[in-house]
Amino acid sequence: MRNVSTGAAQDNLSLEKIRIFDFLVPDKETMQLFTRITNPMFLQMKNLLVTNENLRQARDLLLPRLMNGSIAV
Repeated sequence: MRNVSTGAAQDNLSLEKIRIFDFLVPDKETMQLFTRITNPMFLQMKNLLVTNENLRQARDLLLPRLMNGSIAV
């Protein structure tokens, strides 16, 4: 795909270029099983990313206060 996606100014992988490739497409049952198994993982990843961002913000707010002594430990 990389060979057919190069362009003069910018790389581009258009539908016409993709159509020359054969793709295996799983049946509906396999796709549903995959979705059922992976959805909880993706939700957990999203929750962990949000939690990490909240913790990062709390750290950035509290660390300067701890360093200058305005908050006692």
